[in-house]
Amino acid sequence: MKTLLIMALSALFSFAPDDVAKPTPEDFRIDVDKVEDGVRTIEATPSPLVCSKKIVVLVDAQTNLIREVDYTGGCQGNLKAIKSLLQGLSVDQAIEKLDGILCGKRGTSCTDQLARILKKAYNK
Repeated sequence: MKTLLIMALSALFSFAPDDVAKPTPEDFRIDVDKVEDGVRTIEATPSPLVCSKKIVVLVDAQTNLIREVDYTGGCQGNLKAIKSLLQGLSVDQAIEKLDGILCGKRGTSCTDQLARILKKAYNK
């Protein structure tokens, strides 16, 4: 009887690996996409595969030049460098430089997530 109860509880509270959705590089979400005073603000939640928890990009709505990039979470030194290097680049240039950069075996990276977010926001 005790064995039967343990087996029933085990079946009730366990999940087979196939039942659990695994995160993918495409699991990012654009939370805000608005234009105000000539500036397009894109706020996104990146895939759970990366260390960053939020990405905010400010883009000049007329020229599509990146004004500012801000990451919450992740490797702050590297992300400050990325922010500095992207300032003044066009959206297309940023996508070209960042698309496909990987972090370990994650299949994506914080910078690749930014490229994916920009591609989706700009229908690229």
